[in-house]
Amino acid sequence: MQLKQLSGDNAMKRTCKDVGARWLDSRVPEQRTGEEALKFSDECWAEGLRLAASRENHYQHIMDVVRWSLTKSKKKLPEGALWQDGQQREG
Repeated sequence: MQLKQLSGDNAMKRTCKDVGARWLDSRVPEQRTGEEALKFSDECWAEGLRLAASRENHYQHIMDVVRWSLTKSKKKLPEGALWQDGQQREG
C-alpha cells in the first residue's frame, strides 16, 4: 500500500495521528524499542508517510510520537504539545 505525503496544518495533524496509530498497531508493547522506532521511521519515510520535509526532522517527529506512546495514558496526543522544533501540534 502506497501512502501519499500530506501538506498543510490539518494534514500534518492527521498525519501525526496516522503515524501514532500505525506505531501502536504495528508493534506489540515488547517491540516498542528505540531500535524498532528507527526501523519504523524508515518504513514511514519509504512509504511517503512523512512528518517533515527533511529526513532528520521526520525522525525527530517520529521520536516524539514514540515517546508519547511510551508515556501516554489515553490514545490521544497531548493538546498543545510542542515538536522538537518548537511548532505546536494538537491532539
